[in-house]
Amino acid sequence: VHNYNGLLCKMKDADDLADKMKQIAGLDNEALQQFGRNGRQKMETEYDESFVINKYVQALNRFKKAS
Repeated sequence: VHNYNGLLCKMKDADDLADKMKQIAGLDNEALQQFGRNGRQKMETEYDESFVINKYVQALNRFKKAS
């Protein structure tokens, strides 16, 4: 998520990538640590093993009902 857990750059745009890299390099340690904390929280909530398994089970149940 842009400006929450990092910076997004435009696809196939080397100048934009370079600009974002400069922005990251210019951030203070607290901002970088906050990006890291936010990224970890996103991974823990959206990609937790039990959460992902539950999503697979739901998808399989929908598939089963449709057939």
